[in-house]
Amino acid sequence: MALDLQKKLPSPEWQIYLVDRNDCHLYIPLLYEVATGYFGNNKPTEEILAQGCCLNISQLLGKRVQFLQDEVVRIDCKKKSISLRDGKTLQFSYLVLALGSAPDYFGVPGLEANACTFGGLADALKLRRRISDFIERKRKGELSKINIIIGGGGATGVEFAAELVQSFLCLKNYGVLRAGDWQITLVEALPRLLSVLSLKASALALARLEKQGVKIMLDTCIKSAAPGEIILAPRPLKSGEKENDLVCEFLPEHEKKMKADLIVWAGGIKSNGLLAQCGLTTDRKGRVEVNAQMRVKDMEDVFALGDNALLINPQNNQAVPMLAQAAIAEAKIAAKNIASLIQGMALINYSFPEFPTANPIGGKRAIIVFKNLIFDGFVGWVVRQAADLRYFLSIMPLFAALNFFFRGVRVYTKND
Repeated sequence: MALDLQKKLPSPEWQIYLVDRNDCHLYIPLLYEVATGYFGNNKPTEEILAQGCCLNISQLLGKRVQFLQDEVVRIDCKKKSISLRDGKTLQFSYLVLALGSAPDYFGVPGLEANACTFGGLADALKLRRRISDFIERKRKGELSKINIIIGGGGATGVEFAAELVQSFLCLKNYGVLRAGDWQITLVEALPRLLSVLSLKASALALARLEKQGVKIMLDTCIKSAAPGEIILAPRPLKSGEKENDLVCEFLPEHEKKMKADLIVWAGGIKSNGLLAQCGLTTDRKGRVEVNAQMRVKDMEDVFALGDNALLINPQNNQAVPMLAQAAIAEAKIAAKNIASLIQGMALINYSFPEFPTANPIGGKRAIIVFKNLIFDGFVGWVVRQAADLRYFLSIMPLFAALNFFFRGVRVYTKND
């Protein structure tokens, strides 16, 4: 957003402030690679793993953007000010809300306290350390089997499960683990994986994971979590459904307790809670309603993007998905409209494009879906790499982007 805005502002007298508590720009689609990074004896350091998805913010920005490494603690839209953790207050003419997201635990007892997530780089590295600890305990004979349960069969859960199996298979080839030393279970509340995609794409993901040895449990919810165990239950029935309509494998028992050395939650996200705390009207996921110009409802000078924005597509009356591609497109609309407001020009609307999806499924394989076109395998992986590179090229000079991209590829393919 800041990069787009600095290109479009008509006069250098306008100052852009970018506030973030971290000093790096995190490319979230690669976090699963950090969490499953190569665990061999010559494993790369955490710093090297992080370098494949983290970019120093200050090095990305031009002179017109002032970066403040701080945390926003309060937003006052009436006074047009934001308060920072260090006590500073900033006044604004225009405000863009792009505060990111947090895991949505849906009120499941014990889940937040006992599950690892993908909330950021620190979470991904913490998850990797937990896995490394279990591998070391298994190697020493202190653990008979590693039981990992992943909650959520969307893109994050599928990508993590597939790549984690790939890491374990690599360790098996090096003699660190043996077949049967691990069990990965993927739990999904809906009747299929990758439910936002087509039936064919879901079937491809299911077949790939089952071939890798991942146990898939569909129509199954996490009822509660505790240290070392998890309780599962069939999902609640929808109106008109019967119990036999579910594909849950333990319907007669109505509840199942499973051992869990590690619980990973990838079952959903919600907007940053700060928006609701500051008095803005939000939906259940903490998003503020915006119009097609990306302006917050009833506010002329406040915009919201990505995970913070509830933007309804009039074509299907559904919210625009909380995807990186949508957030990037929304940022371009907001930047253009802020510049247009300053210049007294007409505003433009978000066009609700249909985005292609590229879901890695372990190793050099990915499922690509765009409209009616679906394909997977190595070609899909190449397309996914091209999509990553395209993004890096949009925020960095050519040679810097190429260097960053290939550095990540070299590290993240070590367990392929």
